[in-house]
Amino acid sequence: MKRRILKDKRFNVYSLALALILIGNICFYKVETLPLYFGLCGAGIVAAFYEKIVKNHFYLQIKGCICWLSSIYLLFTVYGCFFLRAGSYNWDQILFTYFQCVALYFIFFELLKKPVWNEWLRVPFFMAMVFSLFYLLYEERNNIIHGGMRIGDTLSGNVNTVAVCFGMCSMILAASYSIGKKKRDFFLWALTAVCMLLTGSKKAVIILGFEFLLFFFYSKNKLWTGIKLIVLGLAILILVLDVEYFYILIGKRIIDMFKQLFAGSTELRYSRSTDERMQMILSGFQVFVNHPLLGGGMKYFYYMTDFGYEYSHCNYTELLCNFGLAGFALYYFPFFKNLLYMLKLQSRKHRGSILAAILVITMLVLDWAMVSYSDLCIFYIPVIFSFAMADAIKTERTQICYEQA
Repeated sequence: MKRRILKDKRFNVYSLALALILIGNICFYKVETLPLYFGLCGAGIVAAFYEKIVKNHFYLQIKGCICWLSSIYLLFTVYGCFFLRAGSYNWDQILFTYFQCVALYFIFFELLKKPVWNEWLRVPFFMAMVFSLFYLLYEERNNIIHGGMRIGDTLSGNVNTVAVCFGMCSMILAASYSIGKKKRDFFLWALTAVCMLLTGSKKAVIILGFEFLLFFFYSKNKLWTGIKLIVLGLAILILVLDVEYFYILIGKRIIDMFKQLFAGSTELRYSRSTDERMQMILSGFQVFVNHPLLGGGMKYFYYMTDFGYEYSHCNYTELLCNFGLAGFALYYFPFFKNLLYMLKLQSRKHRGSILAAILVITMLVLDWAMVSYSDLCIFYIPVIFSFAMADAIKTERTQICYEQA
């Protein structure tokens, strides 16, 4: 089996293309390194398109994912070019992200069709995370050594963006370890989890919670796994709340978040970000009512409010404000459609459905605290992965029926 994997040139090309796109999105999406970002991601796009289209003699079957991606990015561009309320719209950047998303679908679809898909999928994510962690540790070694400062600003976007990027990759590594039981996967997952916590992003805690669910659902002895996860969770809780190094970075922020959510406390010691975002979400729903069906246009929330932010920090309110119920439904319909399909497959013990379902659920939760639709293509991994998994399963069943006939 290993020899066959190594000899499969298509796998090597798709694997390399995925690794390049991941590294570009995680490490180099910032003004200083944009040429590297475009170079790495562009190379990944070209490799994936060449392998999928050119080598197939320009034959391409249009799948639902490509139709959906084309529809929503066309919507974004029409609104951005003709119904822009404030600021600017970078149509070229959005177009580049669109091609990255299509490339991701090609890659996932081809890799998930393999008999041991978890092994084929593990390699590019492993490569990307090893590079990203080494790059992070080198660039921010002083901050890590001395402590007291959230890490991740030297990578793409901000520390919250980096936490979610790490989270998307670490969920694949968690699933890979759960299926293959390779210690190096667990070690890399654990290192990634620590770095996620060091970003100080509260989203890291949410992602870790869903990764624990991955470990649990993939386990055979769920009672013993549940006990180990409880112990591990308590250890992380003690680490975050009792160890000063981690408490300064994320412990204070978690305590403040719970105070703002459940106690309404104004005696905060660190951050009011949760309270501010809740106010923006409420304002977003109020702004949405002005144009509920088709929305008020691109950056309508920014145009109508005085928070000083160009977006509402919530994907749901941002889509509703900009594109109305029509655009909101167009965007989120496949999330719920694919999720229901994966849950149906889970009842038949299909292993890939567990990862796909938890990825989608994680993104649906995270979207309450971030705007993902107009950002990096890596935030589209959950829905694209679920599309590719569903299509790969349907293709496999069609081939079996054809062979039996």
